[in-house]
Amino acid sequence: MSVQASDVLAVIKSRPATIPDGFSDAAIESYIDEAKSIMLEYCTLPQNIQEVPDVLKYPWVEIATVLMNNSAALTTGAVTQLHEGDSTVSIGSKKTAQAQLYDSLSVNNVRIMNSFRTLF
Repeated sequence: MSVQASDVLAVIKSRPATIPDGFSDAAIESYIDEAKSIMLEYCTLPQNIQEVPDVLKYPWVEIATVLMNNSAALTTGAVTQLHEGDSTVSIGSKKTAQAQLYDSLSVNNVRIMNSFRTLF
């Protein structure tokens, strides 16, 4: 068997505390679609894959959930210093949004995805 986006949606909806207030099914599905491409890219699987292996179900759920809950918070830099006189602004470098996403995933789900990584 393979995992479909509808399976991921069912798991997310069974965990209502993980869904931000006001999110419609369409919004959740957009994050599920985005999560799939991120997961497949990380695993180095083809983006047009028709059958996602069952074992990737919960990594897919977790990535979609993290994307939903952190969509506004993920940034690539933060203001670290600001002066009004002569307008000095310093922006500190941080990890990219995708790197922050991978850092927030559980070790177990990263391990599962690592088992699919290959070099091309």
